[in-house]
Amino acid sequence: MEGGHGDAEEVEDVIAGQKEDGEHGDAGDAGHERDELPCLPRDCVAGPDWDGLRRLHERVVGGERDPALVAAFPFDEVGARAPWPWRGAALRLYANLLGTIPKRSA
Repeated sequence: MEGGHGDAEEVEDVIAGQKEDGEHGDAGDAGHERDELPCLPRDCVAGPDWDGLRRLHERVVGGERDPALVAAFPFDEVGARAPWPWRGAALRLYANLLGTIPKRSA
């Protein structure tokens, strides 16, 4: 996997775009409890699938805590249709992170 500053800049651009859209709280909140629910990543589903995911979210947040609701949602199917434009940058960032962790001998 490639490393370098380009990967970090790509991820920073994605995060900056999400903040502009109001999708994430202040970066200073990292590691602290927050009252608001977590937001889904940008482009985690394709446009036509967004309504179904939003309805599921509203039902769960509204108090329907039935595991069958989540089990019935076709996450794999809608995930396969999602554009995930930031996936490559996320994979490289994660691979770079793992590369910094020393290997333990067995």
